[in-house]
Amino acid sequence: MILLNILPPKKRIEYELVQSARFLVGFFEVLLAITGAVALILVIARTSLRNRVEQIVQPPRAADAIVTTLEGQVQSFNTLVRTIDTVSERSFPWSLIVEDLVTRVPNTIHLSALAMEQDKKLTIRGIAATRNDLLEFKNRLEQSPWVGALEFPNTNLLTPVSVPFEIRATVRPEFTPQKAL
Repeated sequence: MILLNILPPKKRIEYELVQSARFLVGFFEVLLAITGAVALILVIARTSLRNRVEQIVQPPRAADAIVTTLEGQVQSFNTLVRTIDTVSERSFPWSLIVEDLVTRVPNTIHLSALAMEQDKKLTIRGIAATRNDLLEFKNRLEQSPWVGALEFPNTNLLTPVSVPFEIRATVRPEFTPQKAL
């Protein structure tokens, strides 16, 4: 069987750029949604605290109850801030890994999904033109400084052409994204 690439190089580059742009748009939409949610929580907390402060101006006998309520809300707010700090400390900047991954994908591989998990695992799904192309991609991944282990099921190699695949890569425990790839 002969495999012909009928797309001109310029169109293929445009296609790949469109695919990369779609991925980045989705990524930034999720990032924007998370940022918006955190901002909304902070605005609500600020408004709530402002309303409670205005109530403190009421007569002194009601002030004790208001102070108690405010203290509880401040503690809740402080808990929320600590939770946000914890989440931000646990977050992992995947952008450097994605940048490295993009440079390692051959032209004959088309990625359909990237799933990033909290336990620093990355699932890569797509279609390779041939088995050899998929094996080349696997070898390129194994040479990456961030890849600790690859789960590469043998079922990825059952089809000779138009090979659907799923690879699961684990980030090395000693890898820190601040180090240049």
